[in-house]
Order: sequence, then C-alpha cells, then structure tokens
Amino acid sequence: MKWKSLPLALTLSLCVNLQAPLAEPSVEIDENVTITEGIDGNVEGILKKASGLKSFVLQEVNDADLAKLCALSPNMEKLQLISAENITDLAPLAKLKNLQRLE
Repeated sequence: MKWKSLPLALTLSLCVNLQAPLAEPSVEIDENVTITEGIDGNVEGILKKASGLKSFVLQEVNDADLAKLCALSPNMEKLQLISAENITDLAPLAKLKNLQRLE
C-alpha cells in the first residue's frame, strides 16, 4: 500500500524542484541603467546616489517599480521595457518632461 503513493510523491517532488528560484532585484550600470526583477531598498539607494542617470532598461518589473523609477529619476531621457507584462499603468511617464525615447 505504501508503494501506491510513491509515484505521486515523486511527481510532486519533481514539480516543486523544477520551479525556477525567485530572483532578487538587481541593478547594473553601464551605458544604461538596467534594473531587473523590481526596485527594492538596495536598488533605490543606488538610484538615489546616481541621480544624473538618464537612460534606463526595466526588465520583469511591475507598475509600482515603474512609478518608483519615475519618481527617483525625473530627468530620464530614455526608457526601454523588457518582459513588461506586469506593467499596466503608464501614467507615471507623463511626469517625465525630458523623456525622448520609449521602447
């Protein structure tokens, strides 16, 4: 009787183990500022210190992250959104008076 539930247990175990680990927010600064997986306190601190940055790439973020970026970087000139399925509200972009390019 114990062996009948073994295939189910193995299937559940494999499903749980095959899920991708959750990535933490990250920021990379080169010619653009690339922000991946959201804006947490660490990323926010980096953006506050580097206030003169004008070109950004947002990847796998949501509406709250877009709003934070717009508030932290009001002089942004370029914004590229990648894997932006979770962004449904572009209203924060209206405050960006220097935005010249949106991709």
